[in-house]
Amino acid sequence: MGTIIFKIIITCIAAYCLIVVLAYFFEEKMMFFPSGQFKDCPEADDLGVEAVRTDGCRYYARKVENPSFRMIFFHGNAGCACDRMYFIEMFKELDADLVVFEYPGYGGDSQKPSQQVILDEAMRLLHHLQNETSAPVPTYLAGESLGTGVATRLAAEGGAAGLILISPYTSITDVAAAHYPFLPVRLLSRNRFPAERWARTVTVRPSRFTAKTTPSFPSGSPGIRLPTSREKPFLLNWKIPATTIYW
Repeated sequence: MGTIIFKIIITCIAAYCLIVVLAYFFEEKMMFFPSGQFKDCPEADDLGVEAVRTDGCRYYARKVENPSFRMIFFHGNAGCACDRMYFIEMFKELDADLVVFEYPGYGGDSQKPSQQVILDEAMRLLHHLQNETSAPVPTYLAGESLGTGVATRLAAEGGAAGLILISPYTSITDVAAAHYPFLPVRLLSRNRFPAERWARTVTVRPSRFTAKTTPSFPSGSPGIRLPTSREKPFLLNWKIPATTIYW
């Protein structure tokens, strides 16, 4: 009997170790859920939105002559930028350039998405847009779910006039730990998106949009969202207190 129990224990330990190893090597598969094809976007065509490839970046843009400001939108971890044309629809009456960034690895791109790749390309996009106008144009960064971390990181680097966060999080590591409490996520994670830490150096006032219940975005995916109680530590780290808007 003792031998059988010992074998069962060893088998369970081996199975758990295998799960941990698989979780480590397939982290990106468990975090990023890209879909769609860039430029194949009827919703963008209906709104007169242009699909742009430049400086290694891809984005959808609705531009106006002599804009008062620009807004750049960073979407969640599922779907693609085409799914977020509701952002353009929502703000189309504004005298502003509206941009929806397409993550590397999404929209049919062959790259492998990761924290570093996404942040590098997002920063490249920000610099490209800021340099394409002869006169400075205030830039507002908006993020949904995963994108709130991207927007926060760019704001921490400076150059943003404001920040809009829709369902933010403290870090993706915290999100993963909540979803997979049986795994040593904090030891395994390579794509941490530590938004709580990045927020400490942001000097613009953020506006935080959050739902009292888990939202369902038009793309059909609720994306990454922590309960409100888990968002509070994130909000406490801002140099300038965040404005909270419930919807």
